[in-house]
Amino acid sequence: MQHYSCDLCGCQIEDQRYVVNIELFPAFNPDELTSADLDVDHLHAVSQSILQGDDLMLPAEDVGKTGTLQFDLCQECQLRFRRDPLGKSIRNSMHFSEN
Repeated sequence: MQHYSCDLCGCQIEDQRYVVNIELFPAFNPDELTSADLDVDHLHAVSQSILQGDDLMLPAEDVGKTGTLQFDLCQECQLRFRRDPLGKSIRNSMHFSEN
């Protein structure tokens, strides 16, 4: 038997488990060229990378990286998530003194 815990509060989920799937992808069309794309000398950039010994593979934290995230939530946390999925109220409620 599998046991689940809430990814937000950490409590063990006994009854109802809710799954949140988040898909992350860039919101641009990579097939569209702009005039700025045409102004860049890509061949020169690649040759400089080769001369400097840079790894031509993109880093894992690349801005254009896509992926799917999955989280298990308990009853209470899924209600909180539905009301404020990006956690804006938590960020806005934090006030720090100016030291």
